[in-house]
Amino acid sequence: MAMFCAFGIHKWQGCKCLRCNRTRDERDEQHSWNGCVCTICGKKRNDAHAWNGCVCTICGEKRNEAHAWNGCVCTICGCKRSPLSQELHVGMTMGQVQGILGPPSAQLGGGALLGMFGNVSGSTRATSSISQRLFVLWQKPEGEFKLVFVGDKLAEIVSAP
Repeated sequence: MAMFCAFGIHKWQGCKCLRCNRTRDERDEQHSWNGCVCTICGKKRNDAHAWNGCVCTICGEKRNEAHAWNGCVCTICGCKRSPLSQELHVGMTMGQVQGILGPPSAQLGGGALLGMFGNVSGSTRATSSISQRLFVLWQKPEGEFKLVFVGDKLAEIVSAP
């Protein structure tokens, strides 16, 4: 370590001292960001990722969405999903889904959802759309299945292991 640095007199280039290689993280603008990684010190931030499906091409961080499934294995990150996930598809009836997953662990209708959020601003049509949705959760040993139904039809698979 340089003698000046021992007394707190550093020669900063952005976030890194040129003499002793110490880094500082006092302000975000001290870093030189390439998306989510500082090109000077290597610090990562959870912002400005460059996602290729489920993996950031800059830092390698993974997210549990936008997988490219080939059967039960993601071709991008290699994670595995439950074989039950393959059997679910949008448009199935609640009875068909229950035939695969069994009875749900919890469900929350749109009316109850509106009550949780109190006075929801927006158009009547948007409010009506939310009140017709049924949010259903199945807790299975392989993970949680979070599904949205409109009427008796599966409208969206929010998450599935």
